[in-house]
Amino acid sequence: MTLRSTLVALLFCVSACAEGRTTAGDVGRRDARGLDAEMALDASLDASVSMGDANTSVPDAVTVGTDAACSGSTRCGATCVNTLTDPAHCGACSVRCTLANASVACAAGTCALVACNGGFANCNGVVADGCERAVSCVSGAACMTSCGTTGALRCTDPCAPTCSAPAEACNLIDDDCDGACDNAGCRRGVHRSVNGSTHFYTTDRAESSCCGFTTENYDYFFLMNAAAPGAVPLYRCFVLSTGTHLYTTNASCEGATIEGVIGHIATSPTCGAIPLYRLLGATGDNFYTTSAPERDSAAAGGYTFVGIAGYVWAS
Repeated sequence: MTLRSTLVALLFCVSACAEGRTTAGDVGRRDARGLDAEMALDASLDASVSMGDANTSVPDAVTVGTDAACSGSTRCGATCVNTLTDPAHCGACSVRCTLANASVACAAGTCALVACNGGFANCNGVVADGCERAVSCVSGAACMTSCGTTGALRCTDPCAPTCSAPAEACNLIDDDCDGACDNAGCRRGVHRSVNGSTHFYTTDRAESSCCGFTTENYDYFFLMNAAAPGAVPLYRCFVLSTGTHLYTTNASCEGATIEGVIGHIATSPTCGAIPLYRLLGATGDNFYTTSAPERDSAAAGGYTFVGIAGYVWAS
């Protein structure tokens, strides 16, 4: 028996029992009442089923978005993530931070370059293409400076390495590229004295005013302290026959007596060197000057121009 038939029978029984009797007419009326009850039950059951369908829902598929379960984070698939800092979901789900030759991070929802891998650099300043340039700067490696000397590489900026100039040396070269060769410690001053018509040159200030000589110019010109490429010894010599001194690059002192080396003179106008003119007077005086007008004046006064003894410095 179906549920519907059972309910109809129960309804009929209750009705009959309430009346206390059953007749043939009652049977007809029962059938009619049973049919009515069955139809009413059908309507009630249909309404119940319909209401049940309306209240029954199928769980939705997991979607991207924020919800209470993620406490304000973003749901990406089955995972709650912070799209402001997660490099696998940076700014939005599944937006992964990957930059060429670099380590990365997600900052404020944007992919950021943390550091370049060894041997690479971000030289164009663009984050999107990562560390795009291969670099091979080796700090301290030899390099050519702007003034032609050998310096050392400085890799503070691997995209634009610089060549650090060496310290100045006493070598007639502008080592440190400051526009000046050598330095004050590389040279010595030569003082010029006179005694009547005889001239005397010495690196000793006391000697320059000794023995009847009067100092005309302290540090009249400068010589190198030591030998260097392009600089040779300048000998001080004594000429016994005239009691005078001469200064020459000739190691035998041109037949005179060698007194010593007073410094080193350049053989060419290098590093700012100027000519040192040599003249010979009628009394055997060896006269040296760095002034072309004084040279010409001495020659006009009876001195013979011998030539250029070498090249010296004014300071």
